[in-house]
Amino acid sequence: MQEIWCLLRSEEETMSKRIVLFSDVHGNITGLEAIMNEVVFEIASLQTTSIMRVSFSFDKVVADYESKKAYNIAKSKYFAEAYKKLISDFNQGVQSIVSKMNHALPAEQKEANKKNLAK
Repeated sequence: MQEIWCLLRSEEETMSKRIVLFSDVHGNITGLEAIMNEVVFEIASLQTTSIMRVSFSFDKVVADYESKKAYNIAKSKYFAEAYKKLISDFNQGVQSIVSKMNHALPAEQKEANKKNLAK
């Protein structure tokens, strides 16, 4: 698992370096480009973080419970709650990214999008 974390962390750092390199090559990035670069980095970070959180385990054994049935119930509940939290955190990250992308849109594009949704 440590190897996967290092690989994912390396990919996230590579994405960050590409954004900085783009900035260096193309001069100062301002306005929409800066926001979109931040959004791209946040997408990569959200993906990396979510993948890392997918691997979790139940830290109890059958002997910790009065029966195997009680163990299975507790284990099922643990995994259901863990996946629910993972999905919730991921969705919050997506909503944050979408909000930033919408904020970066010019007013004309926002109006065009509203008209298209009204159809």
